[in-house]
This record gives sequence, structure tokens and C-alpha cells, in this order.
Amino acid sequence: SAYSDAKHGFLVVNEREEKAYDLVGKYIAFSADSRHLAYVARSGNQELVIIDGLEGKPYDIIPSPIIATQEGFRYLGYKDNHVYLIEERIQ
Repeated sequence: SAYSDAKHGFLVVNEREEKAYDLVGKYIAFSADSRHLAYVARSGNQELVIIDGLEGKPYDIIPSPIIATQEGFRYLGYKDNHVYLIEERIQ
């Protein structure tokens, strides 16, 4: 579930509140085995992908949905006029 107030939002995963961010849930994806969760959060003027509660690197924007793969997650990050393809492997 996702919750928000006037300034922050957070996800509740397995009855546990995740960290609050300025915006959460722009994109949400579960791993192929449904054991891992990835979502986009905004903090200030940057966006980052959270995987299993761990923050990834910040980007100016995450312009497209997170894709679940057999190895983990794949997404695009845009920063300083460059587009990056990020592949996060999960164990």
C-alpha cells in the first residue's frame, strides 16, 4: 500500500512502513519470483530506485518503468544530459 500526506509518501510492505520520500510509487515492480520489490522515489529534485529498502544512486529523473528480469531489475536513469541503463542484480 502507498500512503501520503501533504509533503511525503511511503509504501507499506509486509505491514512495515518504508522510508518516507517526497513522492513514491511513480513506478513499482516485483521480481520474477515476487520476493523482491523495486520502486521509484523522489527526494528533493532527484529520483532514485529503492530495491528491498536499499536506495540506489540518485538521478535527475527515472524516465521509464522498472523492468523485472530473471537476474534482478533494469531501468533508465537520466542525469547531466546523459541516459544510463542500470541493471541491478539481486541474490
